[in-house]
Amino acid sequence: MFIMRSSMWPARGAAGVATVATACALAFAAPADAQLPPVDAVAPLPVGVVLTGPADLVVSATTPTTVTIANRGRSAAGPFSVLVAKGYIHCGVTVAQATARIGGLAAGGSMTIRVAPASFGRSVTTDYLNEVAEGSELNNSGTVPGTNIVC
Repeated sequence: MFIMRSSMWPARGAAGVATVATACALAFAAPADAQLPPVDAVAPLPVGVVLTGPADLVVSATTPTTVTIANRGRSAAGPFSVLVAKGYIHCGVTVAQATARIGGLAAGGSMTIRVAPASFGRSVTTDYLNEVAEGSELNNSGTVPGTNIVC
């Protein structure tokens, strides 16, 4: 693909548009006798070849003390980190922000990590450093629910 500035074409108005249209048609037009091969002429994949897609890390389940991370993609995920936001216990105690370093996760696999409970819900984000190329970066978050804690 190429882009031409208007200064490359001295003609203005309809003549200039026609000149640009002609240049584009000449640049991208196939010969009049060219034919596309029929669809069934495309060679099939060799036996044993499987098309894969990217990894897709998601927060698949949470409880007040656990977070389950799953890879719903078609490729293994390399190393990544999980972030659980800081929380609070109703009597004024702060639950520190926590991170976990995960060495990788196979396609279709999942793992559960333990987290400290808090009285109120808090966010959890997998691959928060964007280390893994994923099919979707929009589904990496969830909420760790709060629980009743006696102080």
